[in-house]
Amino acid sequence: MSAGNVTKVSSKITSKNQITIPKTVRELLKVRSTDTIEWQIEPNGRVMIVRSKPDLWQLVDEQEKKVRKSQYHRI
Repeated sequence: MSAGNVTKVSSKITSKNQITIPKTVRELLKVRSTDTIEWQIEPNGRVMIVRSKPDLWQLVDEQEKKVRKSQYHRI
């Protein structure tokens, strides 16, 4: 549903207090299953969901995995 410039989507909370991020939101944030998101809660109660930026060590770890994978395929 769209109202002006606002797109509204919904999801249910499971019995384990989990939610599925709707496809529209995943595509907008450009997130995948291994990404991390942040919940930013404002004093007025409004909640924003944003894609987390990886820290330096997370980037190093991802690069090491890519290097190891490419080396494995060369053997």
